[in-house]
Amino acid sequence: MIFVKLSQPVTKVYSGFGLTQTVVSGSYMTAAAHNYVLGQPETNFYFKIGDVTTNENGSITEFNPFIREHISLTSDELANWGTDDFAALEAIATRLNLEIESEIDAPDLPFTI
Repeated sequence: MIFVKLSQPVTKVYSGFGLTQTVVSGSYMTAAAHNYVLGQPETNFYFKIGDVTTNENGSITEFNPFIREHISLTSDELANWGTDDFAALEAIATRLNLEIESEIDAPDLPFTI
């Protein structure tokens, strides 16, 4: 699985019973194409934003998403996608008005919906 570390964390506030609120934030995003069909004018992606757990070597061992959403990108937005999957994450971040700090490859971590 590949990730991008976002320049600023994304925060979400959950309202609970009465006046209670839970605030969660995360600085990592990943995505996967959903029902990809070559040559279509739009591609649907399932993206997740959350935080990660790392081991003593700094490798990502767990991803804890709190946002799970779909987004459709046009072929123009994905013009740089090709074989570079980070380009798709960059296009999603641009659409969401998020800035990327760095790219991270975590090949041993599978993408799950």
